[in-house]
Amino acid sequence: MITVNEMSKTYQYRKVIKPQLERKRRARINKCLDDLKELLVECMQQNGQSNVKLEKADILEVTVQHLRKLKSHPKQQISCNNHIVNKQSFRNGYIQAANEVSHCLASLPKIDVAFGTKLMTHLGLRLNQLESVEEITPTSINTPLTLDCSTTQFSRPILYSPVSSGYASDNDSLRSSPSFCPSAQGLLKATMAYSTKTEIYQKIKKPLLERQRRARINKCLDAIKRLVVELQGDENILRMDKAEMLESTITFLRSRKIKQTKCSSHVAPVNTFRNGYINAVNEVSRLLASTPGVSVDMGKSVMTHLGRSYNRLQQQYHHQQKETLTIQCPHSPASSGYHSDNTQSPLATPTPAFKLWRPW
Repeated sequence: MITVNEMSKTYQYRKVIKPQLERKRRARINKCLDDLKELLVECMQQNGQSNVKLEKADILEVTVQHLRKLKSHPKQQISCNNHIVNKQSFRNGYIQAANEVSHCLASLPKIDVAFGTKLMTHLGLRLNQLESVEEITPTSINTPLTLDCSTTQFSRPILYSPVSSGYASDNDSLRSSPSFCPSAQGLLKATMAYSTKTEIYQKIKKPLLERQRRARINKCLDAIKRLVVELQGDENILRMDKAEMLESTITFLRSRKIKQTKCSSHVAPVNTFRNGYINAVNEVSRLLASTPGVSVDMGKSVMTHLGRSYNRLQQQYHHQQKETLTIQCPHSPASSGYHSDNTQSPLATPTPAFKLWRPW
């Protein structure tokens, strides 16, 4: 027989503990959905849709699309984020080389003004050509999440029944019923007299839409679980509940975003600055070789000046890197805040006072 204590424990769990756990679980799920929406805000703002209101099912569908893009193109996102930084640093390197050429030509005696104008015009036109070629690439590289958020209308099943749509009149609803006949018209009118559009919506359409919404949410959650398992390679996610699975998805997306920012901030600017500078140097060398009447001494002086200026810029860059490392990692034990017990600070040890002279 079930004792009173066991009945009280079961009653306490059903009436007190279980509702609290359910509220906590729903709060975690709602927080995860808000975090997912924040991760997708940047893509929506680029398409001019910052005020779009997405439901829970819509957020999950967009997340599924993003994870599928990551699965199909794992390295596309890093290259997309690096493109803007690479283009800007390439332009800076090219313009730096063009400025050095201008300074060198201004310092040389007996320089032909027409040749200098031709050289600088050629460098400017060549830079515009290179930038126009880079802009022909697909526009999807500018989207941070590699998906098209311009369409906010998601595919939903269309209800063709006039009764389930909630906008049909009483006569249309009667004609749409398969068992309609003239003899039963009076009975149907009597039974449907009290039924209005609001009652039809509450009894038929609203439960149907709620079932469809829950089906969309469950389908998206299953798809997210499978995609995260394939991307991370961790099968323990299959045994997680909905809240834990969404939290692991957010952690994965945030860690991937941090890796992309690190890759785009460390390696890309130096290499592309060098490429832009060398590209401009090659253009100058090609134009000097193809232009008749240019002296060899002038060509040597220009190319030597470009090489020296590049070495000077490279030394300055390495010197700045060393300074940042020394600032981040101080070598002084006093500045680091670490002191051993054996070493005594000179301020901590008392110094004997000088003897004062007295007449007695």
